[in-house]
Amino acid sequence: MELKDLLSYLTDKKLNYSYLLPGSPVMIRHKNILQPLDMNILKPADIDSFIVQMTSEKQRELLNNNKEIDFTYSVPGLSRFRINIYTQRGSKGLVIQINPFKIPTFEELSLPDSLKKNIIDIKNGLIAITGPKGSGKSHTLAAIINYIIENKSVNIVTLENPIKFLFKNKKGIISQREIGTDTLSYTNAFNSLNYQAPDVLIVTEVSSFEVLYQILKLASSGMLVIITSLSPGVHFLLEQIIDLFPPNLQQQARNFLSISIQTVISQTLCIGSSNEEFIPVFDILYGTSAVKSAIKENRINQLQAIMGSTGREAGMMTQEQSLRALVKKGAITIEEANLKAIRIEEFKKIMSLPY
Repeated sequence: MELKDLLSYLTDKKLNYSYLLPGSPVMIRHKNILQPLDMNILKPADIDSFIVQMTSEKQRELLNNNKEIDFTYSVPGLSRFRINIYTQRGSKGLVIQINPFKIPTFEELSLPDSLKKNIIDIKNGLIAITGPKGSGKSHTLAAIINYIIENKSVNIVTLENPIKFLFKNKKGIISQREIGTDTLSYTNAFNSLNYQAPDVLIVTEVSSFEVLYQILKLASSGMLVIITSLSPGVHFLLEQIIDLFPPNLQQQARNFLSISIQTVISQTLCIGSSNEEFIPVFDILYGTSAVKSAIKENRINQLQAIMGSTGREAGMMTQEQSLRALVKKGAITIEEANLKAIRIEEFKKIMSLPY
């Protein structure tokens, strides 16, 4: 199979992933089930041929030096693909993930109604989108960015690793910078920001103290900063942010967060009851005065209670409440909800309550 034929097939069938390993046929994930595309067994030379077709000489040099590489590959008029190439048992493995050209909407992603109003009203501070790999964060971020570009006259700069969706300038304008391709490092990119005068900064996959410190300073000083992270829930993310700071700076981190926090969206994807679709589940926090006080005073463990009670009036929700609603509607099974619950005992308690 030629590379263009494989990518066309993945796009036409709206498949999420394809896996290529020596000693196995091309595997695809269809309706969340892993299955062979055909019965032809791949050889190491087949994988190497795919790699040569989709990489530059510089990328192949990085692959040889680092034993793995992650990048975006575009086919005009077809789609964008996130490619991960890695070494296993002395040969190469390849994973292809589809990132469609079409930017998803709030409605297509089933994002809560409160989120759209909240996003459009925010002029500065911190918005965080978090969740495990494959939870739909990139799609949620894309919908938010596109909504801002369509409705606000702002200058957006992104620092992405790698770029997944491409945006067009509309009411607002956007400059997308890929780490390692358009800028050598996060440090270089942050040093240039003063001259680029962004109103909105997007930083994906935040995981280091140095990057986070810059982000919190900017978000606390009047810029709107939107980040993504891999933490599994709202309070896990906030605790992780604070823990990345040295002990003597952790109160400063709390102060930064209490000033800047606007919205935290934690999400994961559940398999629907029909086993044919993925359904998003949310943990959502908004930066109310009660939330800001709890963060500043080191009472992050109380945020879940705020989100599940008084915070509901502001549009907040907990993952447990979101899961319960989906189970009651029959959209997902109780077994799937138990698998995805990050606080399983809390979920069991809320499921035992009267409807």
